[in-house]
Amino acid sequence: MARRNNRILKAVPPSPPPPGGPPSGPTPPDTPQEGTSGRQLFEELGVSGVRHFGGQIFEEIIKELQGSQRYKKLKEFRENNDTVGAIFFVIEQLVRGVQWKIVPFDQTLQADVDQATFISEVLFEDMEDAWPQHVVAAMDANLSYGFAYHEIVYKVRGGDQPQDPNRNSKFDDNRIGLRRIALRPADTLLRWDLTEQGDVLAFRQSAIYGASERTIPIDKALHYRFRTTKNNPEGKPLLRSAYPSWAYLKGIQTAEAIGISRNCEGLVIAWVPPATLDPTTEAGKQKPAFEKLVTSIGMNEQRGIVYPLAYDKSNNKMYDLTLLTGGGDGGFAAGSAEAITRYQHSIAQSVLAQWLFLGMESRGSYALSTNMTDLFSQAVNSILDEPTSIVNSYLIPRLLRLNGMDIARMPKLAHSAVTKSDFTMVSTMMNTLASAGFDVVGQFPDLLNWVGKELGIPRPEQEDLAEE
Repeated sequence: MARRNNRILKAVPPSPPPPGGPPSGPTPPDTPQEGTSGRQLFEELGVSGVRHFGGQIFEEIIKELQGSQRYKKLKEFRENNDTVGAIFFVIEQLVRGVQWKIVPFDQTLQADVDQATFISEVLFEDMEDAWPQHVVAAMDANLSYGFAYHEIVYKVRGGDQPQDPNRNSKFDDNRIGLRRIALRPADTLLRWDLTEQGDVLAFRQSAIYGASERTIPIDKALHYRFRTTKNNPEGKPLLRSAYPSWAYLKGIQTAEAIGISRNCEGLVIAWVPPATLDPTTEAGKQKPAFEKLVTSIGMNEQRGIVYPLAYDKSNNKMYDLTLLTGGGDGGFAAGSAEAITRYQHSIAQSVLAQWLFLGMESRGSYALSTNMTDLFSQAVNSILDEPTSIVNSYLIPRLLRLNGMDIARMPKLAHSAVTKSDFTMVSTMMNTLASAGFDVVGQFPDLLNWVGKELGIPRPEQEDLAEE
């Protein structure tokens, strides 16, 4: 029987308190137990598990999405499918309707309000590209390719100096602001500089238009990612799980188009003498011409055919052209249409967007569509939280440090909800509470202001209220 190796850990008695009582500040950690040195306590011993070599990531299991062709294929997927285009169009319009603001650490302290005002000026008033435009571009790249890497370009707020973009500003306080937050496209990625744990050190950008390789370090960048499994710097595209459906759909649509161009009649067959199929004979030189003919014939400019008329000694045609049919075009067209619809629904369903097809078929109700669109809107709202947290964690602290401001009382970027509230539900709730005897307006004094804001009703001026 194997002998158990039982270890007895000795308890370490606590040190007596120093004269004058315990020291202020955080208490140091207890003495490490056996097997853990004091240095290891603060080291990251494990790794994220992301597979990388030479700055390349090897986490993709679909072969055509690996290596340099990855972003070319993802771009084709993003731009050449109507269902995917509709999904991204809806997301873009929802994002454009979001309102952004900077929230002070403490709205009652003027110093905190001043810091929030400065950040608001930098992000919303003084960049070359408007903040909503940056958000839309970042979301599109982030969801299309799995990540969006932006270079932070700073400037000095030196007043009206249009000849010098590094100092041109609406403000002249000589503080450091932002000129732009410039997207570095995913298809220009050459390789990553990574730590052993997979943390990004820099984005290596391939040479373009004769320029040399560019290196953009992470401390001068904003790195948005959609999903961060294994700390993968390339994230995961929004519709990655729908890519196989799109690949099958693309093949079926191509086959359907070819079938329609041939009137869905069947397979074109060219009958030629046996010598034509032998490349070693003189007649074999004609083989490529016949192969091109049968592959290009269709209901288009190739509909007319010039074909040799020749007979053998038995008065049989030496050349002929026929169609191998499979029962007409009805079954083919119906089968392809059903498959195309199924794969389109599969793509939409992967991101809870199946409501796009409600009304196109003889099923679906208004209540069902409302629930589906609400769920989709909530998903978009949570997606927006990710770039918001990146700005709050990295961009705003950097700006405060560069300008010698108090990072301990840092303002935060916040966004409104993606969609407006359901006022049928709100009004029903208010009526129910009022009927039960609750003083809704008295107990919730800000409720009317909120309702007016959601409905777009302007608040009355103080003078108008006084006159009333």
